[in-house]
Amino acid sequence: MITPEKRQGQPVSVVSAGRGRSWQYNKDGDESGYIAASPSLGFSNNDSGRAEYANSVRPQGIEISEAVSVNKQYLVGPYGAYHDFIELHNNTGNDISLSGMFLSDNIDNLNLAALPNVNIPAGGYIVFILSSDGINTPNGYTVLPFSLAAEGESVYLSKDGKITDCIVIPALSSDNSYGRANGSAAFSYLSSATPKEANSSAVAETAPKPTSSVNQGVYNDVNSLSVELNGKGTIRYTLDNTEPNATSPIYNGAIKISSTTVVRARCFENGYLPGEVLELLYVINEGIELDIVSIITNPDNLWDYYTGIYAEGPNAEAEFPHVGANYWQTWEKEATVSFFEKDGNGFSEPCGLRIFGAYSRALPMKSFCCFFRSQYGASELNYKLFKNSDLTTYEAFVLRNAGQDFNRARMRDAMITSLVADATSVAVQNYRPVVVYLNNEFWGVYYIREKLNENYVAGNYSVTEDSVVMARANGTYSDEYQELIKYVRSHDLSNEENYQYILSKIDKENYIDFICSEIYIANTDNGNIRFFKSSEMDGKWRWVMFDVDWSFSDYLHPTVSEHLNPEGTGSLNRFSTALINALLKNNSFKEEFIRRMAWQLQNIWTDEKVLTRINEIKTLIQHDMVRDHEKWTLTMSGWQNHINKLITFQQKRPAEIYKQIKSYFSLSDSQMADYGFSK
Repeated sequence: MITPEKRQGQPVSVVSAGRGRSWQYNKDGDESGYIAASPSLGFSNNDSGRAEYANSVRPQGIEISEAVSVNKQYLVGPYGAYHDFIELHNNTGNDISLSGMFLSDNIDNLNLAALPNVNIPAGGYIVFILSSDGINTPNGYTVLPFSLAAEGESVYLSKDGKITDCIVIPALSSDNSYGRANGSAAFSYLSSATPKEANSSAVAETAPKPTSSVNQGVYNDVNSLSVELNGKGTIRYTLDNTEPNATSPIYNGAIKISSTTVVRARCFENGYLPGEVLELLYVINEGIELDIVSIITNPDNLWDYYTGIYAEGPNAEAEFPHVGANYWQTWEKEATVSFFEKDGNGFSEPCGLRIFGAYSRALPMKSFCCFFRSQYGASELNYKLFKNSDLTTYEAFVLRNAGQDFNRARMRDAMITSLVADATSVAVQNYRPVVVYLNNEFWGVYYIREKLNENYVAGNYSVTEDSVVMARANGTYSDEYQELIKYVRSHDLSNEENYQYILSKIDKENYIDFICSEIYIANTDNGNIRFFKSSEMDGKWRWVMFDVDWSFSDYLHPTVSEHLNPEGTGSLNRFSTALINALLKNNSFKEEFIRRMAWQLQNIWTDEKVLTRINEIKTLIQHDMVRDHEKWTLTMSGWQNHINKLITFQQKRPAEIYKQIKSYFSLSDSQMADYGFSK
């Protein structure tokens, strides 16, 4: 927006134009104006003037030719992946080398992406794949380390620190292209993308997104809905979850629906690119009690044999968990995720959709992760997902199927970790039970969970992502943690100086609570460990309790000796216990550890607290679990039996922990009492 002012500070006029657009007067002395597709600085405000201006600033040599910021159709990579791309063109009659040239979407860092030392032949083209993440790309293409924002941004071509060309990309819908039309120097929308070929013809704009007078959401006690659509040109729509195209049915009047339906609509108009797709879910007479999360995506994104993320595909192993299946890949597909709360609040945002988890990927009801990226729309979700958290900004969240607890109690991880969070500093993921609809189909009872990564730490501890180091299992991804383990293997921590050095590196109370909790719950899948530190806190390692679905089952399990085994713990003793065993050689730490175990029995793992939490979650999800179990051929009696096992574990585990602690540390009953245990 530009606001010229008089001396007195009063505005003469206020004009505004969108990204990549120019506001122009109709003619000299005429204060009326309009928004043009390109500028005409120093030339007449008409098509001829705009063409003359474009030619006057057009680089002679290598120029930016075309860009696609939301790609779902062109240059497919391995496993059906699509990415942004940008094309350069040699507009001369001689070969030109790209050596010393750079592309960047940051004017303050023009040298962001060095171009390869290759020649573009006379009149030729070269395409670069753009991605902020490490990816596998189509054969013969180079990846540059940035991506394009769907809402639009600028990209700069430079050499020797000087900008030689620039493209100001406006907001683009999926598969729309922006660049220099064939034979033109000016930038415009293009009728179609043509990577590595001469560009197509220019079109004026993108058709607007249609609207509906009937809000999407949950409708109970209705016979039917009449969905009315409004838009420019011809509105085409689908009711089979697919994206509308030029052959889809034409909207001629209200669409009457009487069952849960996804309505997708798009405007088509001559001289315009097809507009953004309107996506609406109407949940009709389903009687759902939980809040609802809707995922809408093209069916092929899920079920295509070769590229669908939910499909088994051609490379799956025969044995469970079918490694090699499509759902084991890190493929990401564009989707729209919407949230419908009972009070009418919610959101609807484009996202990248992936299958989430480990062995639970092979279960019929799979977990999802929703990523918010600029290539789809907004780069983050701004919404309060969890009632007990003040966080309102998320780069991603998980829709979890309860992991290996899917066909058992469907609550272990949420129940256990929330109890630990209530009384300790151990980090956990917040949870919120919801019903998920996958396109128009009821898909079951899930939990919204925080995505466990650097962004999780940044949000929950008020630090920057760059300050966070996150490691897993035996210290994977952290040389610093590996050095810490080397130290405890070679130094006696009964020596106070050595002990204090380690305490300067870890949050002692946090670590003790983590180990004590893992021991109590009898976690038999205890290798999936995460811990983190931040230079903006005290730089100490802290632990996260998560993925505890294989726990709270066998109350007799010898977890004390298993978790403290000097040879290691977990499957095949693959996971190091060097830190806890080195610390236990210090009498002060050992006494604090034993006392904290006693404290946990009296303050976390009490019948009152555990059974209350079990009943709270059961009450929340019970109604919708009936529908869930019908879908996944499970039984409610079986579900209740698994809940009863949780109750039995809680009632008998404290006495078993007493025995195991007493035996492992060779303590008498009176010594146990001194530590705070009750027999």
